[in-house]
Amino acid sequence: MNFKNKLIAVLIGISFMLIALLIQIFFEELPLLILILEYGFSAAEKILANFELSDTFLYALFIGGTAALFQEVMKLFAVKLNEKEYAFWVGIGFSIIDISVIFLDVLLASQKLPSYEYILITLNILTSLIFHPGTAMLLKHGLISKKVKLYFPIAFIFHLLMDGGLVLSDIYVLKYPSSFVITVSVFWAIVVSISLTAFLWGRKLIAIDEKGYKNPFVIEKHD
Repeated sequence: MNFKNKLIAVLIGISFMLIALLIQIFFEELPLLILILEYGFSAAEKILANFELSDTFLYALFIGGTAALFQEVMKLFAVKLNEKEYAFWVGIGFSIIDISVIFLDVLLASQKLPSYEYILITLNILTSLIFHPGTAMLLKHGLISKKVKLYFPIAFIFHLLMDGGLVLSDIYVLKYPSSFVITVSVFWAIVVSISLTAFLWGRKLIAIDEKGYKNPFVIEKHD
C-alpha cells in the first residue's frame, strides 16, 4: 500500500459519503415537505413533532433505516472501486464526513455545551472511526466472497441499530429526563459494542482475503 492509493481511497469515501448524505437528507425531510404543502409550515411541524412522540419506534426506524440504507449502499459502491487492502481507508473517508457533521453541529450550537456533551462527542468520533472502516471491510469481503446478500444486511442492521437507537434514546430522554444517565449509558455501550464487532470482524475477514479467499463449498479438483 502506498500513500497515493490510500489518499485516493479516502477521497472516494468522502465523495460517496457526501452523495449518501444528500440523498439521505432529502428523504428524511420529504415527509415534512409533503406536510408543509398540505397543511402549511407551522401545522406541519406540529404534526411531525406529535408523530415523533407518539410513534417513536416507527420514526426511529425511518430515520435510522434511511441513514443505514443510503450510507451502506454508497459504501458498497465505494469499496467496489478499490482493492481489498484499501477498504479500511474508504471507511475513513466516510468517518471524516461523519465527524465533520458532528463538529458543524457543535459550532452551530446556540448555547454552550455542558461538559458531559464533550465526552459523548469524543465517543461519537471514536466509534465513527472504527464503525465505518469496519463495515467497509465487511462489504468488501462480501464482494470478494460473492456474499454481498449476507454482508450488506449485516452492515445495514448494524447501522440501523446505531442511528435508530440514537433517535430512540434522544426521544426517551426527552420524555423521561430522569432516565438520562442510564439511557445514554446503555445506548453508548451498544454503539461501542457494534462498532468494535464490525471493525474486528471486518479486519479478520479482510486478513483472510489478503491470504487468498477460498470458497469452502467449492471442492478443488486435483490431477
